[in-house]
Amino acid sequence: MNKDNLKNSELRSTGVQNLLNKNPDWFILKGNFFISIVLIISLSIMCYYVKYLEFINSKVTIDSFKIKDHNKFITGRLTASQNDLNKIQEGQKVIVKLYDFPYQEYGVLSAQIQETSINTKNPHINIIFPKGLKTSYNKNILFDKELKGNAEIIVQDTLLITKIFHQITKIMY
Repeated sequence: MNKDNLKNSELRSTGVQNLLNKNPDWFILKGNFFISIVLIISLSIMCYYVKYLEFINSKVTIDSFKIKDHNKFITGRLTASQNDLNKIQEGQKVIVKLYDFPYQEYGVLSAQIQETSINTKNPHINIIFPKGLKTSYNKNILFDKELKGNAEIIVQDTLLITKIFHQITKIMY
């Protein structure tokens, strides 16, 4: 045993130990370059597929049934500020989160803008629920006299990469 330890200590002189302990510069440079390229490619792919949603928050009240073409539709009413009314158009998607039914447990309701009322004193927006009160978790919510909650009106959905390039060009010019 002592002879093996003696041979190992002779092979590991200070010069050999310095050479073994030093990382090769090319390995560090190539590794950093490889990691950087992988990160750039994965971020650019993610930016191409991820959407950036611009939305307006408002309050919603679901209060009535309407019959149109022999079909029953559940309708609701949103309140929005006068400044936000300019951005809202018919047919835009609305995500509704009800107060009495937490969205983490029940999911969210999807709705659509039916019409907007540009009244200076009390602007409001009528929405319609094409799928009824079926949530994103496939749970049906029973309609009571009135349901209240928060709504997010999706004003614009663009790709994240488009939003990033728009911000860059905005800064440059």
